[in-house]
Amino acid sequence: MMCSFENAIRFEWQKDNVTIPGTENQRVYTIASMTPAYIGYYRCQGEGRNQNGASTVVFTDQAAVYITELSNIIIENAWFNINVNSSGDLSDITSQYYQDAAEMVTNYVQKGMVEKGNFEEKSLYVVPSNLREGSIIANLNMYVVDNETSSVQIQQSVEESFFALSSRPDGILDASSVTVTSTSRSNVNSDDSTNDQDSRHQWYALAKV
Repeated sequence: MMCSFENAIRFEWQKDNVTIPGTENQRVYTIASMTPAYIGYYRCQGEGRNQNGASTVVFTDQAAVYITELSNIIIENAWFNINVNSSGDLSDITSQYYQDAAEMVTNYVQKGMVEKGNFEEKSLYVVPSNLREGSIIANLNMYVVDNETSSVQIQQSVEESFFALSSRPDGILDASSVTVTSTSRSNVNSDDSTNDQDSRHQWYALAKV
């Protein structure tokens, strides 16, 4: 993917409105090997000064990157009563604390939902995002491989398995405040997205500061 600005002091890449570390003034952002973890919305944020000399921030349009064979179910505000061995700041997605918490959430949800019987092991991918404190509060992207089932049925299966998981006696998952939505690819503007499975994706985004 590529982006460029005119007269920008600095710019950086964002995924799902979160800055991607190490991308400051990086014109090309490459996804070398496409996995569900990279699915999301990408854009650039540029900083500069306007004609009056005032500092200003602008954003490029977002580009959606996804894999066509996967259905995406979004679960928001799931609470996990888990103990993470490391410590740190969950607002820093590069920290060991964030990585450890994300791995624990992923393993618990993915293994538990497969055990419930609605999904095979390699048909479900769980990608947590926007982790917050409060035990661990997380949003989850559930990517389901299933070309034979309607998006409505897939969402129902995800909901049933997820809420069943929350009823376990271990008390780890609290789903009382969650919302569940399905992201339909038909809502994505084809002019702003890439929907192939090539190992490299390119997006040209131009903005003026």
